[in-house]
Amino acid sequence: MHDELIVKELGDEVTYNHKGCIVFDSIVYLPFENICDSNFQFSFGIDGYPFMDCKLNHRYPNKEYYTISRKYGRRLSKIGYPYFLDLQDGKQKLLISIHYSLLDTLINIKFPIEINLTEMNPVCGLGIRYIPENGELILTSNERTDDGSWMTYRWRGIMNENGDKRMETGINYAKMMKNPTFNKDTKTWSFEEIIKLAPQKLEDLFLLA
Repeated sequence: MHDELIVKELGDEVTYNHKGCIVFDSIVYLPFENICDSNFQFSFGIDGYPFMDCKLNHRYPNKEYYTISRKYGRRLSKIGYPYFLDLQDGKQKLLISIHYSLLDTLINIKFPIEINLTEMNPVCGLGIRYIPENGELILTSNERTDDGSWMTYRWRGIMNENGDKRMETGINYAKMMKNPTFNKDTKTWSFEEIIKLAPQKLEDLFLLA
């Protein structure tokens, strides 16, 4: 998704209040029936602080995709979770944390991102797709190039010794992340790969998880 929907939702904060914004399009794929909300959690946060203004829903036609949308009072974001921040000079590094639990299964995932948002290019996007069945994490970022075409960057991490480490074709840039470390006490997988997001103009931001 891109263009009018994103501009409409982010325009006031980005254009008039001169804020930067990372839009997270977070998805967990659960091809199971009769999932009870009381037994299922999927959430995320930054630098150890979980986002509390979230709602799980189905923003995509495939109802096996559970998505995280930001709440603005009674209204829900239509593009995911926009995270607004003050524009700063230079690069910023943030640590993203994901929490997933279903019945007796509990998993936490952490990975660092790097952003460099400016007045000229104040926004960026990150698609986060977690597939518990395969122990797979897929991160996607898109960039509008000077000639008007799109570049898709994709990082793939496997938290399963027997996971399929083949990369998909048809992606401009695809990289398999190094094996994460695992903390048994906290059930946390930690990736060291720094995910560098391309800054964009507001009207050029394109989201594709």
